Amino acid sequence: MNNMNTVELFEKNRYVHLQDFLDVQSCLELTNALKELVNQQQTRKDEQCPMSEAVHGSMVFDKLLLDLLPHFETASGKKLYPTYSYARIMGSGAYMAKHKDRPSCQFSLTLCLQDDKQNPYPIFIENYEGTVSSIVLEPGDMIVYHGTQLYHWREKWFGSEHIQTFCHYVDATGPYMDYKFDG
Repeated sequence: MNNMNTVELFEKNRYVHLQDFLDVQSCLELTNALKELVNQQQTRKDEQCPMSEAVHGSMVFDKLLLDLLPHFETASGKKLYPTYSYARIMGSGAYMAKHKDRPSCQFSLTLCLQDDKQNPYPIFIENYEGTVSSIVLEPGDMIVYHGTQLYHWREKWFGSEHIQTFCHYVDATGPYMDYKFDG
């Protein structure tokens, strides 16, 4: 990779892959928190991503949303408002259709908490020119991306379990600023 900084890469590509962003212990704690929510039946089946369990706006992931805000602002070079958090456990047979996100997800991050070492599960991102990147995230890695501008998806996968969390933000001075805390 060339010597461009994160903001320049984000502006050029509309996404940036940040490796080893979160330490392994923090990933494990968040994974355990999500699994506990599953055990307490606080999650739901995710219609957008069949074969998965998800939680919207859980306190532990909302705290992460706020904790990551200054880092996301640095990576994007923008003043942002948080909108919402989401976490998902994807099981065998999971996939996510190619899509762009709704306005509350103007700027998003996908953070891998746990992966299946034997069966990596890439996320695909398509840029403006139609070039598709396949990115494998390991625990602690994340992608920061323009959710409303870039198509992204996951193909059908037959690993054992892939756990990720999402944090969504909007430009504090942009057209979606009224979506702060998801409106």
